Amino acid sequence: MLKRVFTHVLLASFTLGASCTALAFGPEFSSEMVVPKQGAAVPKSFSLNKVDREHLKNHDKAVQIFSGMFLRDPYIMKGPDGYFYYTGTRLDRVLGGAKYDYKNEGVEIWRSKNLADWELLGVPVKLGMLSNIDAFAKHAATRKHNQGKALLWAPELHYLNNKWYITHTTNSQRAVLWVADNVMGPYQELMGTEKFGHRHDPTLFQDDDGKNYMLYAATDILQLNSELSAFQGQKKKAWPSDRKIGHEGTFVIKHEDKYVLFGTAWSTDKPRKGTYNLYYATADNILGPYSERKWVGRFLGHGTPFKDSQGRWWMTAFKNGTYVPYDDLMLQNDQGDDAYTGTQSGAMLVPMEIDTDETGEVRFTVKDYRFATPGPEEVQQF
Repeated sequence: MLKRVFTHVLLASFTLGASCTALAFGPEFSSEMVVPKQGAAVPKSFSLNKVDREHLKNHDKAVQIFSGMFLRDPYIMKGPDGYFYYTGTRLDRVLGGAKYDYKNEGVEIWRSKNLADWELLGVPVKLGMLSNIDAFAKHAATRKHNQGKALLWAPELHYLNNKWYITHTTNSQRAVLWVADNVMGPYQELMGTEKFGHRHDPTLFQDDDGKNYMLYAATDILQLNSELSAFQGQKKKAWPSDRKIGHEGTFVIKHEDKYVLFGTAWSTDKPRKGTYNLYYATADNILGPYSERKWVGRFLGHGTPFKDSQGRWWMTAFKNGTYVPYDDLMLQNDQGDDAYTGTQSGAMLVPMEIDTDETGEVRFTVKDYRFATPGPEEVQQF
């Protein structure tokens, strides 16, 4: 299968370097690597260790995935074929990537049948595929971030209307919406960079009536046409009734009759001070009005919720800040003087429950205590 997916790719076995070693607390990576002609090699597969498999089975504690490998903004969805698909921000560590070779920045896709054993499928979308790559690169060069070189951030994979869609953002304030008939492509630009514009952390949502929406920048909503090829109407703001929900990492689900809008913010309301947390608000309509901002979990910023094959809820989490073991962090007098995280490396799957209480409100219960409650530095009282 891998031979069909990649061009000029070979498989080789050798001892993993420190960045890919199977860590005691994390999964076991295959020593067999996918090795492109140029750029980064990536393990062909990885599997959860015995302890984490038990926690995955019991749905009682966060499990570690992708340890020792760079990953941000982890995203998991279940496809129509029963497989779980996994992607995230990988920068130049993506398969075939190389430092400052922005054209190979792309969307790396993994899949699993059971959330425990994962195989690398490949990188079906790269920045170098953009139709207006020259204009894109010129705009990126005007920005100071990353020495003017483009980066691809926060990809998501959606299956709507029997087609696969990929959204993402970039540090050059340009992105596109991709579409394909198959998960590994070939992908085509459904909306190019000029039409798509600057949509930070975009996500897609299809309502029960078939209407399509794009949410981005934590609070903005635009309706899409039936083909998802153009925006319709005016931009709407999805603000909680009491305050802004956050600055990025937006996502939306529908739980029973309620729309649940997720947003990400630092606990102190100051960039990279405190912990990177996840919040939510609810509404009876996708466009609002929304409730006050409520609490989901600590260290869960830019997490995405999904159900496993048994219908149980999980939330993704990743390392964003200095890792301090939870019990040690709770002994610190000041937990808002720096950026702290509860994920040591790679990403984690955090078990949770979503229920509706007697008043009809949606409630979250995070089942791992390390992620469940706000820290003392949290500016909002819950």
